[in-house]
Amino acid sequence: MATYGVYGSHTTEACPLNHKENRMAVIESGPLFKQAAESAGVKVLVQYHSGLEHTFLWVFESPDAKRLEELMIKSGTVSFNSCRIVPLLDFDQLAARLREIDNA
Repeated sequence: MATYGVYGSHTTEACPLNHKENRMAVIESGPLFKQAAESAGVKVLVQYHSGLEHTFLWVFESPDAKRLEELMIKSGTVSFNSCRIVPLLDFDQLAARLREIDNA
C-alpha cells in the first residue's frame, strides 16, 4: 500500500467551531470514520488539524488514491471541506530515489 496525505480546508463560516450543523456532523461521524476507512481497505495513520487555520492533514495507507476519494465522499468529509489527495514519501524514500537518478 502507498502512503497518501489528504490536505483539507474549509471556510471560517463552515468551520465546525462556528457552524452548528457541521459541528454535529463531526461529533457524530468522527468515531465512525476509522471504521469506515478500515472497511474500505484504508489505514488511518494520523489526523492533524489546525483549528485557527481551518486546515487539516490526514495521512493514510491506501491501495490507491481513488479509494481515498471514495472514502472522503462517503464519510461526508467533502460536504464542507475541499480535499487534495497527494502521494507521500518519507525522507529515506526520497533519498533513495535521488541516489537512483545518478546510478541509472
